[in-house]
Amino acid sequence: MRNCLKTSVLILLGIFVAACSGQVMAEGRFHISPNEKNIIVTAPANKSTSSFNRTYAAKELADYLKLITGLEIPIVTEIGEDKIASGGVIFVGPSKYTDALNLGNSKYEFGAGGFLIKTIGRNLALLGDDSEDGSKIGEREFGETGTYYAVATFLENFCGVRWLWPGELGTVIPRKKEISLPVTDYRSHPAYLCRNNRPPLETATQKPDGSWIAFKGEHFREWSVFQRQHRMGVSINMPVGHYGEAYLKANEFEAHPEYFSMIEGKRKPWWRKGGGSVGQVCNSNADVVNLFVRRILEKAENSKGTMPTFSLTSNDGGFFCMCPECKKMDGNIKPWPEDATGGRIPGKCYNEKSGWASSLSNRIWKFNNQVAQGVARENLSVMLAGLAYAMYVEPPEEVKKIEDNIIVGICEYKLAVGSPGEYRKGKDIFLEWAKKARNLGIRGYYYSVGGSRPHRIAETFRFLYNVGCRFHIAEASQTYGFNWIEYVINKKAQWDPFLDVDAVVDDYFNAAYGPGAETMKKYLELQEKISMQYNVMNSYHTPDTLPENWTADVRKKLREYLDEAIKKTAGTECEKRVRFSEPAWEYLDSYCEFVLSLSRLKAMGISVPQGIKTTKPVVASQKEITDEISNAYAQWKRYKGIIEKCKSEKSWSIPERIYDKGTTEAFGKTVENLYAVVSANAMILPATWSFKIDPAEKGISEGWFKLDFNDKDWDKIRVDTFWENQGYGKEKFPENGSEGYNGKGWYRLSIDIPQERKDEKVFWELGAVDESGTAWVNGQKVWSFNFNPKEDPGAWEKPKRFEITDAVKFAEKNTIAVQVEDKGGMGGIWKPCFILFEKKK
Repeated sequence: MRNCLKTSVLILLGIFVAACSGQVMAEGRFHISPNEKNIIVTAPANKSTSSFNRTYAAKELADYLKLITGLEIPIVTEIGEDKIASGGVIFVGPSKYTDALNLGNSKYEFGAGGFLIKTIGRNLALLGDDSEDGSKIGEREFGETGTYYAVATFLENFCGVRWLWPGELGTVIPRKKEISLPVTDYRSHPAYLCRNNRPPLETATQKPDGSWIAFKGEHFREWSVFQRQHRMGVSINMPVGHYGEAYLKANEFEAHPEYFSMIEGKRKPWWRKGGGSVGQVCNSNADVVNLFVRRILEKAENSKGTMPTFSLTSNDGGFFCMCPECKKMDGNIKPWPEDATGGRIPGKCYNEKSGWASSLSNRIWKFNNQVAQGVARENLSVMLAGLAYAMYVEPPEEVKKIEDNIIVGICEYKLAVGSPGEYRKGKDIFLEWAKKARNLGIRGYYYSVGGSRPHRIAETFRFLYNVGCRFHIAEASQTYGFNWIEYVINKKAQWDPFLDVDAVVDDYFNAAYGPGAETMKKYLELQEKISMQYNVMNSYHTPDTLPENWTADVRKKLREYLDEAIKKTAGTECEKRVRFSEPAWEYLDSYCEFVLSLSRLKAMGISVPQGIKTTKPVVASQKEITDEISNAYAQWKRYKGIIEKCKSEKSWSIPERIYDKGTTEAFGKTVENLYAVVSANAMILPATWSFKIDPAEKGISEGWFKLDFNDKDWDKIRVDTFWENQGYGKEKFPENGSEGYNGKGWYRLSIDIPQERKDEKVFWELGAVDESGTAWVNGQKVWSFNFNPKEDPGAWEKPKRFEITDAVKFAEKNTIAVQVEDKGGMGGIWKPCFILFEKKK
C-alpha cells in the first residue's frame, strides 16, 4: 500500500531538474515549447458537475502554462489524428480519445479520488475520478475531482508551481521556456476517503446588515480552490454534525411526548438556541428507533449520491433522557471523581437536572446500532455516521461491535494539538475504537497561536491510517499566518500519510523564502519545540498558558529570526512572504504582554476576569496601578489593531482563534473600562475585601460598619464575582439546594483618599449588588437600597453610584463597609468598584 501512495521523490526531482534545464528536449518525449504547437483537449461541456470541473481543470492548466512559459495553448474538444500523431497534445479528463487508449474513465479504474498522469508517445494524459454528485471547484469540497488533482499534481511536481497559502502572494510560479517529461506513468489515489477541513470563519461574506453568509464570496472561493489544489475531496462523506430535527421534529412533542427525553420525571420539549435544536430523544423507546430508520430511508430515497450518508450524532447541550429504561442502557457506569466540577457531580453517575451522565457510550452506541440494523435490512447502500463525543467519546464496554454501515467519527483534541501525555491517551482511544468499528474517522481541531506542528500532524495521520481510519473532517476556524506549513502538511498527509515531512518542509521553505529559507526554518524549529509542550487547542481555557510557554526570551528570538530573514530577502518577493508571518508574531507577542499585564494588575488587587493567574500580592501606589492599566490598554489596542488590519486587507495571515475571541473580548472590555476610569482621574478599588456572613443578623448591633471594628479574622473574597463562587455555595450550604448561602453578608475595606482631592466631590460606585444593600463610610451611613423586582427587575446587575464627600477623610485611612442581603440565587457584590471625583461647581 505504501508504494502506491507515496510519490517517488527522486523520480520527480529528476523530472523537475530536466524541466528546468532549458536543454533541447530529446525526440520521443512529451514537451511544451513554442515549436510544439501544444493543444489541450477535453470532452465537450455539459451541465454536469464533473464536466464543469474538467473544463475548469483544462482552463487552469492553460492559464498556468501561459504564466510559466508565456505560451497561449488553445483548448479544444475535437482534434485530428495528424495532430495526435505529431505530438504536443494534452488530454485533460476522460474523453473519447482517452477511452480509445483504454486510460480509464471512472473510480473503478483510478481508485476513489485517484488520477493518472501518463505520456503516450509525445502526448500527455491528465485524468482521474470525477464525481458526478460532488461540488464544483471553488464552491465546496464534496465529491472528488480526480482530473483536477492530476492537473494540480502535474503543475506542482512537474512544473514547479507551489501553493503555499491561498491568494497571489502564496502562489509560486517559475518561469521556463519549455517543459519536458520523460516516459511517465504516474498513478495515485488518496489514503483517506473523506478529506474535508471546514473553512475559517473569515472566508464568509459579510452582508450590509452585518450578518454573514458562509461558503460564498471571493475569499471563500480562494480557500476552496486552495483545498482542491492540495487534493482535498470526499469520496464517502462523514456527516457527524448534530442531527437536530432531521428525524424528529420539535413540534411532534404534543403528539408523542414519549419520544422526547425525560428530565426530573417529566418529558422535556425541545427548544431552539443559536440556530440549532436543544434536547434529546428517549433512546430506549423502540418507536424512536423505528422513526429514525423510516425517515433516514426516506431521505436516502430522495438523495442523489451512490452511497448517501446520514448523521446519527445526538444534539449538543445535554438534557439526555433520565428515564429508568434509558439508564438501564447505560449499564454499570462509574461515578464522576471526587474532584469533578461544573455539571459533573462528585461521586454521582447522573446530573438529573442537566441530563448529564458520567458516561453515555453504552446507551448512544446501542441506539445507533439498532438504527443501523434497521436501515441495513432495507438498504445496504446507505451509510450512517456518528460522533464519538463528550460523554460518549469512549468506546462502549457493552457493545462488542459497531455495525459496518456506521462510520464512527471520533471527536478529539489530544492527538494533533495535544501535549505529549495527551497524545498517548488520544492514541489509546483510537486503538480501543479500532477493536470495535470497521469504519473509523476523526473529527479534528487545528488551532495554534505562535507555533506550527508539521511533524506531529504527519505523525498523527500516519498513526490514524495504520489503525484503519479513512475519514477526516476538521475545524479550522482561523487562518494561520506563518502556520500555513502545518496546514499544507495536514492536506498532503491525508493523501499520503507516509510522506517525508522534512522533504516537504525543505521544499516549502525554499519556495516561500528563498535566501531566507534556512533562517525561517530556525523560526519553525523553535515554534515547533515550544508548541509541543502544551495543548494548543485548550490554551483558550487558560490564558496564562501562552506567556508561560512563549516567554519574553522565546518571543525575542523569534523576532530576531524574522528580522534576519527580512534582511536576507530584502527587495524580493520572498521578503513579502517573510513579512506575511509578522502579524502572527505581533499577535502572539501582544497577547502574551496583555495577559502578563492583567496578571500584574491582579497582583495589585485590581479586579480582572477569572482565568488570570497571578504571583504574590503586591502593594502598589495609585500611579503604579494607573501606569499598569495604561500598559494593558496599549497592548490590548495593539492586539486588536493587528486583527482589524488583517481583516480589512482580507489577509490570509489573520491569527485570531474563534475560541479565544469570547475570552479575550471579556479581558479587553475590562481593560477598556479600567482605562476609562483612570482617564477620568478616578480610583479603582481593590478586588479583594474582608468578608463575613451574618445569618444571625447581628452585624448592626455589634457595629461591623464602624471605623474601629476589628475584622482581622474575617475571610478574604473578591468583589468581582458572587460569594457562591468563593466558598459560600451549595457545597457549604446544601440546605439551600443549588443556591448556596442566602442571607446577609458584610464587606469591609480600608482605603486612602489623597489630600489633593479635598476640593472635589467624592462618589463611591458599587459595580453591582445582588440584591439589596446598605453602605457606610467611617461609620456614617451613606446609601441604602432594597431590591424590588416589580419596580426594576434588573437592578441587581446595575451599578450603584452615590456621593460620600461629607463622610470621607482626606490623607487618612477610611473604612468602607457594605451589608448585602441575598434572598435567592447568586448573591454579593459582583462587579468592580470605584471611587470617582467631580469638580465642585
